[in-house]
Amino acid sequence: SRRDPIRLFSFAQAGNPEGWRFEGEAFGVAAVERLFNRPTLNSLARAGESATGRAISPEFVLEPGFHTLVIQCQGGRSTPDGRLAARLVDARTGAALAELPPGGSHALAPLRIDVARWAGRMVRLELVDENRAASFAWIGIGDVTLAPR
Repeated sequence: SRRDPIRLFSFAQAGNPEGWRFEGEAFGVAAVERLFNRPTLNSLARAGESATGRAISPEFVLEPGFHTLVIQCQGGRSTPDGRLAARLVDARTGAALAELPPGGSHALAPLRIDVARWAGRMVRLELVDENRAASFAWIGIGDVTLAPR
């Protein structure tokens, strides 16, 4: 039987997304004129390129039978002294299970994480912006889904 993807997070409206925690000054949900007109959870709109911080999702379970976490991601580039990343974290231990950089574009593009080996585990998503540069120094996400394949 075919199963539809499970939408875990969506950021269609500006403001603070329910259940998410923020550290630092960087993150909020907003569009950025001239770059993208759909609101995303990003570290650009609220305080500019050089702002840093973390956005931490509510915990969720990696449902058995759903093998791929798909994160619609946007943003700049990590530098040796400034990491940008979307991290999948074990909710119990705090260990990073996977860490992926944004694609270097303001356009949303899918990051895919094979999560089959962690089926049933409680996890959270973290967005990390440690990049204080003046350009390409932000990360954002749109929809996050759990897909069968």
